[in-house]
Amino acid sequence: MEYILNNKNSGDPSISTQRIDPLRIEVLCCRLWWLKKWKNGKLSSPYWRLYWNMNKGAYIAYEGRKIEITPNKLVLIPPNTTFETYIDGNNEISENKLMGGVIHSDDDIEECMKKNNIIHLFIHFNLGGELDHFKKNIYEIPLCEIQNLFIQEITEKTLSNNDLIQIHTAIKIHQLILSTIQSIGEDELLPQQLHPRIVKVIEFINQEYHRVIDNAELADFINMATNSFTRFFKENMHLSPQEYIKNVRINKACYLIENADLSFDFIAQKVGFSDRYHFSKVFKSVKGIPPAQYKKQFIRK
Repeated sequence: MEYILNNKNSGDPSISTQRIDPLRIEVLCCRLWWLKKWKNGKLSSPYWRLYWNMNKGAYIAYEGRKIEITPNKLVLIPPNTTFETYIDGNNEISENKLMGGVIHSDDDIEECMKKNNIIHLFIHFNLGGELDHFKKNIYEIPLCEIQNLFIQEITEKTLSNNDLIQIHTAIKIHQLILSTIQSIGEDELLPQQLHPRIVKVIEFINQEYHRVIDNAELADFINMATNSFTRFFKENMHLSPQEYIKNVRINKACYLIENADLSFDFIAQKVGFSDRYHFSKVFKSVKGIPPAQYKKQFIRK
């Protein structure tokens, strides 16, 4: 974002061009769940994930690392980082499987703990622009006192009404996200540097992915000739504009499959496909498996 004031004699201290890196937090969901089974192989999503568990026994596997999610740490996962998950005692399950559900009360927590189920807080979010093209990694953040207070309030409010997060709690969720991101070292917290025009196009695609967008429209949006734009985009993103749009649509579809019980016809239309058959074909080309198989690993039992 740039602010430019041409009148240098105005007396306003902001008399020169100033660029502030954009930070646009969009919280997609914040839920407290119990988990009996949590077996996922090669899980990857187009959004950030923040995990905290009330008890021990759940793990993430990433590039040879075994990371336990415990009450004294936060686990932060950047977009498109591929990882695996499992719980003590069911790591040998051959197929991906999720068995769990929403926690509604303190009594639910007590009952779940007696059954050795995992109490799992997860927040999915985007930060916007370059920060959603962050380098892939898994970050373990020791829980500090203020973050612990945020978590206590967030879990308390989600128990009282899991479907409605009011503004005061939403602020706490944002504070927890920001404090966790800020815990990453300054040298580490350097996202992939993208050309401002590419950032502008990406933000446009993320807003308009549900409709037909051709290269000419994207080129015109940033005042470039179509052929020049197409080369420019591929040089920067290592994908053609249409390949990138396809991936955005499929990633949006994955989020809907993971977090809502919707028909594939509805999801296909929602993310910009003319019918479920075309959607299924493209989904398999991107993810390697058809959407029905992908959905199986998120079935709640």
